[in-house]
Amino acid sequence: MAKPDIDHLVDALRRGEISRRGFFSRAAAFGLSGTAAGLLASQAAAQDASPEASPQASPVGSPAASPVASPVAGAGTRSITRDEYLAALREEYQLEEPQSTGGQVIYTETSDITTLNPTLVVDVYSGLITGFVFESLADSSAIDGTPVPSLADYWEVSEDGLTYTFHINENAMWHDGQPVTADDVVFTFDSVVAEDSLSVRRSSVTGALASYRAIDDKTVELVAVDRLANFV
Repeated sequence: MAKPDIDHLVDALRRGEISRRGFFSRAAAFGLSGTAAGLLASQAAAQDASPEASPQASPVGSPAASPVASPVAGAGTRSITRDEYLAALREEYQLEEPQSTGGQVIYTETSDITTLNPTLVVDVYSGLITGFVFESLADSSAIDGTPVPSLADYWEVSEDGLTYTFHINENAMWHDGQPVTADDVVFTFDSVVAEDSLSVRRSSVTGALASYRAIDDKTVELVAVDRLANFV
């Protein structure tokens, strides 16, 4: 997709000549990923909301910062949001409302699962079940395989490409109705990187993750050991 075509598409969205769904559809037809399309759509919204303002967003945490209004976090970048991804997904696959709800689905495998702890999973069958039970911060897009939000509503990446700030879905709940918090994410990483951890993922996590911490109840910060394309 040539740059003039991108500019024209973004301008058309900003002027209201096409809908967001139409924008995502045309962007996909041109080969633009869902993540990239989401960033451009957010940028268009920011320009439309404040055409005379500087394109540089306020630093994260300041009153003027807005994850919806701008894809820029400080001088870094912001991922596509959960809502933007879901909109692109509905546009791509033309989903319909279910004609009936309820009932049971029985899924049969040739081997039993070994654990319900996702940090200990080493077999396909356990991974299948824990994938239905637990949600990760990010997932892979069903459209093009790029990283998209899952438990996180979106994340920001610092200018140096090392610090990732994940904003957890405000409505995320455990199965008992308790809210999911950043402390839960920290607890999970603690269990994986502990010296006596039984997780087979310990070496890969410690090899990529320099530090992690909860910033507030719904925000967690992960710092990479280096600029890693596969960090998310």
